[in-house]
Amino acid sequence: MLQIKPLALALHLMILGSGGLYLNTAYASPALKTYHVDAGSLSNVLTKFAQQSGTAIIVDANKIKGIQSVGVQGQYSVEQGFAELLKGTNYHVVKTTQGYILRADSLSETQATGALAAGGQDIVELEKISLYARNSKQNSDVAELPIIQLQADDQSYVAKQVSIGKINQSLKEIPQSVSVIKKQQIEDQGFNTMADTLNQATGVIAYGYSGSENYQVRFADANVQVNGVPQANNISNEDPALYEQIEILRGPSGLLTGSGNPSGSINFVRKRPVADTSASFALSAGSWGSYRSEFDVSDQLDQEGRLRARLIGIRDHKGKFRNDEKDDDKTTLYAAVDYDLTERATFGLATTYIQQEYINFWGLPQFLDGRVPDRKDFAGYNKLSKLEQKQIAADFSYHFDNQWIAKAAYNYNRINHNNYGTYASEGMDVNGRTTANVGYIEQEYTNTSFDINLSGPVQLWGREHQLLLGYNQWKSDSLSGARYVKIPDWDILHHHDYSAYIDSNILNSGNSLTQQSGIYASAKLKVLDPLTVIIGGRWSDYRMKERTVGQNATPWQKSDAQAKGEFTPYLGIVWDINPQFTWYASYADSFVPQSQQNFEAKTLDPRIGWQIETGVKADFLDGALTTNAAIFQIRDKNRSMLDPDHVGCAGSATGECYRAAGEVQSRGIELEIVGKPTDQFNLSASYTYNDIKTLSDSDPENVGRRFGADAIPKQMFKLWTLYKFDERYLNGALHGFDAGFGVQAQSNTYNTTTTRPGFSTFSMRIGYEINPYWQASLQVNNLLDKSYLTYPGNANFYNIYAAPRNVMLTLRAKY
Repeated sequence: MLQIKPLALALHLMILGSGGLYLNTAYASPALKTYHVDAGSLSNVLTKFAQQSGTAIIVDANKIKGIQSVGVQGQYSVEQGFAELLKGTNYHVVKTTQGYILRADSLSETQATGALAAGGQDIVELEKISLYARNSKQNSDVAELPIIQLQADDQSYVAKQVSIGKINQSLKEIPQSVSVIKKQQIEDQGFNTMADTLNQATGVIAYGYSGSENYQVRFADANVQVNGVPQANNISNEDPALYEQIEILRGPSGLLTGSGNPSGSINFVRKRPVADTSASFALSAGSWGSYRSEFDVSDQLDQEGRLRARLIGIRDHKGKFRNDEKDDDKTTLYAAVDYDLTERATFGLATTYIQQEYINFWGLPQFLDGRVPDRKDFAGYNKLSKLEQKQIAADFSYHFDNQWIAKAAYNYNRINHNNYGTYASEGMDVNGRTTANVGYIEQEYTNTSFDINLSGPVQLWGREHQLLLGYNQWKSDSLSGARYVKIPDWDILHHHDYSAYIDSNILNSGNSLTQQSGIYASAKLKVLDPLTVIIGGRWSDYRMKERTVGQNATPWQKSDAQAKGEFTPYLGIVWDINPQFTWYASYADSFVPQSQQNFEAKTLDPRIGWQIETGVKADFLDGALTTNAAIFQIRDKNRSMLDPDHVGCAGSATGECYRAAGEVQSRGIELEIVGKPTDQFNLSASYTYNDIKTLSDSDPENVGRRFGADAIPKQMFKLWTLYKFDERYLNGALHGFDAGFGVQAQSNTYNTTTTRPGFSTFSMRIGYEINPYWQASLQVNNLLDKSYLTYPGNANFYNIYAAPRNVMLTLRAKY
């Protein structure tokens, strides 16, 4: 007889890569809900009921083959619904502290609970779950099934596990601040750009031009990972609908990514194929003629479910609120296939294609008196720029008998970019006239990355510990050229046709090739039952070379920005005070190679950024609600600064000498709460205080001043709530409706010429569940129509207003 031992763990673990999360059914509300599940096979009826009720149940297809169910129609609690659909089947459900299990009527509840703990022979499982038995390491005569689980999306914003540290682990196991934006929150808030999505994350600020934003975290630009693999490029142009969740680790991530700012790392987790047939469709229409359509379908391609595929398509048309500016169009296609080569080995392959036509807007210039034009004004070349992006991703995983896992992943990303842009050479006179610079730019980026790692448990000193060993590298090949023409005395706010002046004959292009590789290792040592110590380190190599391609071609020349065997250590402590509260502390650092030279003609040592952080993480209501409170300090030292005591250095065109003596400090606190205070209520809220100042600089006047004041506000507050009404309100009149409300507030930012005052913006949503499959929603952004700059600009460009009040109506179907 086949013994199903691992099923006892199924209620605790999520399927690797599927993005599904275990729903603690002990927390499910007893409130009534309307169900529409037609009669059919018991396995199909259970699947549909789990989807509509948001519950999890574990079953075995072989034990219920041929059994039919009458289905369930009408208003029931979860357990009443199970009882209704199981009438005449000789089965019923048992609710334990771990979840629902299905058992034959001949078993007692005590026996069923014992079966779950002992191995689960009497637990049954739903169809469309692929089962590949392997020999048990405890008993070679017993076949052991992999961990499986059936569940519906719990629609919570809480992430039970993250993969940003190469292995799946809970947030409380990581001794740094980590936030997660799940696909459910992306849908609820109507996000369709990466900038909007990440601006909702704790402590993150998106800044830059639309579609090419960078993301500031605590101190500087964050590093980027895709499925845990470091990337040389940001992915601001990609659509958030391609991702299961986005994980943001705050603080240096040198152990994970090698070189980079001591700011943080953002890991984008792609959606993967699932075995159960699923499909979703959405149509949206909104302000200024914007519209959007998307589909997402996934299914198994063979009877056993070993071969699975997923296809996502998005068409996004963005209308513009600025006068005379053409609309943007973007098409995205994503296809992914997963194949279980054996019961232990899985291979995945995915490809993404993006084509976009858009207007390159570099912001408004100011008038000479410092005034900024109206937010509806446009300064730019009204000719569509074009972008084409192709990606290929492949990965492989193998699960050994001893619970060790080997993983390998490869990412390829190529971007071709032909764009037009215009900016002013100086401020405008009272008539709005200035000298215009109009340019044509050609860019080609080819980025590749690779990661291989091995992780698993070891027994030592009577305790189980976790080890991780790995190697990764990334390479970036960048080719960029431009041709600009100056046009004097130009009415830049009203004349947007530069076709008579543009020169697309690019004579020379700059070509740079950057490569980084590194070996990393970490150990999670279980010193005591409640105490874990994490130690780790990475040894990185970094090199770069440059050349000119074209009329004035030059040979490759090595950049002085090099690193060989640069070591970045990591140390963390996690203390589980009790099942709810965990205290942690950590030290982490990162490095950035520098090219400047000192008076001895030696290249400066790399910048070193280090952080110490401590905080408390907690969860409540059986993990439905999570909190985090953190205090941190970052020091970025060895920053290049002018050496006033020496001149005549050969390392710079002007003969200036440098020394690695600059230093910047960031100190702050972060508070975050995410989850479901009740079954109907989703919440995401955060507060950030970040005081960044210069400690040492070649200009004494900068010492003690706020650093990065143009991009990073000292204080940020972010809130999003969503409440789903049920039959208890107005005699059921609000049943099926939901209401959402959001706030984003931040203090002022400024540069030497412009101050952007602090501001607050509000958003809201009204949704209605037409039936279990169809939902309509209305999203309103910038509810009070606040007029503000996203960034304090300069006299000649970069003054970019946020969008005025806008709405988006969405009709979404999920099957």
